[in-house]
Amino acid sequence: IIVNCNSNDNRGKTFSHALTQELNQRSMHSKSLLLEDNDAAYENVLDPTQENFILLDDSSVRSLSIMMARIKDFRQKHPTYNLSLIGYAEWLNETEKHLDNFFVANTYIASPYYYNVLDEKNQDFQRAYEKNFQVYMTPGNPRYAALGFDLGMYFLSGLNKFGDTFEQKQGNLQQNPYQNWYQFERNTSGLIFTNRFVQFIHFTPEKKIELIR
Repeated sequence: IIVNCNSNDNRGKTFSHALTQELNQRSMHSKSLLLEDNDAAYENVLDPTQENFILLDDSSVRSLSIMMARIKDFRQKHPTYNLSLIGYAEWLNETEKHLDNFFVANTYIASPYYYNVLDEKNQDFQRAYEKNFQVYMTPGNPRYAALGFDLGMYFLSGLNKFGDTFEQKQGNLQQNPYQNWYQFERNTSGLIFTNRFVQFIHFTPEKKIELIR
């Protein structure tokens, strides 16, 4: 279900349009709603017998907040409906504010990076960072302290293990990052490496966070 937010967010519109085209090519047609539609309109479009994946055509925090309120209200009135929300990487900056809402909406967010503050390993890393540098780790998405550490470990470990064949064999490198996984490819010029790795961060109704890689 594509939710039209009547916004000027080109990124959200581009993504939702591309997804709609891909679904059409696979004979999997989408439905549409307006963000401000009433409960009857939502009930008419959502299917009580199947899982409903909801995607906004706007990545803004404003539309996210409105949609979360709509989903919570709809779930209270229609508890048997199976709903999932597809989100944008920008929303991860709102995790502290919307964490419970992400769980309620069974949210999936695609992002190449995610720093899970609930992970014990990450908590140990943050305590060690703040102890060694005597400053608090700067929040954000991505967290640059973890980004730098993971990137350094990836290349240093890879070069140490594979030497000048690292580029060809990097897929065999075992990774255990705090935030970023890596899968680098050269661009057409051959001068730039781009990280092609992407994952889904899944906030489950059981209040767990799963990384789908």
